[in-house]
Amino acid sequence: MKIQSLPPIPKIKIDSESLNLLNEIDKKLARIDGCCLMDSDGFTIDLLKIREGLSSVAIDYPIDTITELSKIYQSASTSQALLIDYKNSIILGEKLIKNSSAITHALESIHKELLKGKNPSAGLFRTGCVWINDSAISKEESKFIAPDDEEIIPMIIDLENYIAGDVSYPAAINAGLIHAQFEMIHPFQSHNGLVGRILIQLYLLLKKKLSFSVLQLFNSLHKSRGEYFDRLEDLENNNNWSGWTKFFLETINDAASETLWLFQKIFRQRDSDLKLLLEKSFVSTASINLLNYITKAPIFSIPLVTSKLGYTKQTMNLLIKKFEEEKIITEISGKQRYRTYFYKALVDTLLHN
Repeated sequence: MKIQSLPPIPKIKIDSESLNLLNEIDKKLARIDGCCLMDSDGFTIDLLKIREGLSSVAIDYPIDTITELSKIYQSASTSQALLIDYKNSIILGEKLIKNSSAITHALESIHKELLKGKNPSAGLFRTGCVWINDSAISKEESKFIAPDDEEIIPMIIDLENYIAGDVSYPAAINAGLIHAQFEMIHPFQSHNGLVGRILIQLYLLLKKKLSFSVLQLFNSLHKSRGEYFDRLEDLENNNNWSGWTKFFLETINDAASETLWLFQKIFRQRDSDLKLLLEKSFVSTASINLLNYITKAPIFSIPLVTSKLGYTKQTMNLLIKKFEEEKIITEISGKQRYRTYFYKALVDTLLHN
């Protein structure tokens, strides 16, 4: 498959509907950044990064979501937790993306982090061909085959040059162009979808449209996954960048709306539970500190919070029992010893779309 370098020729037609979408997206991204500023301790930012990773990872790589979350919040070994590797790859990408001339290095590093210790091809561009398709369909029904491996490096360099250049399209449109180009190149043997979605987040950071990688992209893309692959195929066959751009803007607008809704939901939940605590006879510095801790780490054990907060085991046992009675937390291990608890409202937000 031959892929033309960006920018698209002929130029993309931006109609009134697309202009309205661009305006809405800019407003929503600005509000999201405002929410990030309000999140002084960063707990919601962290939750949203993890939620996006959980959604992305779970669809293509079946996992026990509670187990994966437990590994993150209870400091388990990273060797078995793809979600931890996703989170670390986002953090790494945020550091590397500050230099727009280092995109190739950033992509390779993100891929290596995602597959750390799991695959010898981690961080390496593929050799041989690969089919680009919806994972729900067979190879025989694949949409198209990616370019030959010898074409990858020149095309990635072209993409890097485009990202670094002074282009005439707004950031939200460019994010769509760059994502589509990356996915059509399909530089890695696997995990291109994960890296490609991270690339959208990082590009918006680079262009200062966002300060943190919190945009909830996956669910919006997944809802339209059939159209997503059809649009990529249309790019290959008909060079229809205008059609792709409108689809992508609708997706980003939807993702921004979901992100804002989640910020509001999480803020309100913490405020609601804090108000509940303040009305109870057991309210204390220790109980408020416990609520603040489980807001940042909503899956936990008594030994863990005892160690982190520095209170006695007796104090923590008493508070955990009170939190259970108020239905703030729920025990999920079913064990008599070494019990695991979760902050139900926040974990439900992470797990449910």
